[in-house]
Amino acid sequence: MQKLSWLGATSALERMVAFLLDLYDRAKSSGLAKENRFEVPLTQQQLGELLGLTAVHVNRTLKRLDSSGLLERRKALVRLIDIEGLQKMTANIPPCFAHHDAWVRLGSPSSDA
Repeated sequence: MQKLSWLGATSALERMVAFLLDLYDRAKSSGLAKENRFEVPLTQQQLGELLGLTAVHVNRTLKRLDSSGLLERRKALVRLIDIEGLQKMTANIPPCFAHHDAWVRLGSPSSDA
């Protein structure tokens, strides 16, 4: 139920930004992010499955973020231009999804239990 309430309470944009910020934090802490750049090794289909979106909606959401000037993408490489601006966009994300294991729980079939 936690997964369903989170999906229903957040927009596609909020979910995508929260995921990208979390992935950036992980990459940074393991030395895989340099100058706010990191790799997102997932297809749009995989991102959609993880975030509860269609691949088309993932594509539109990423294009919207690109055009906003908050980040830029080149294939699998993402550069966060305005981290503070992106963080403001995730103000409605429940605290239980602010931790690294949240995406594992979100993508797990048993996470609804």
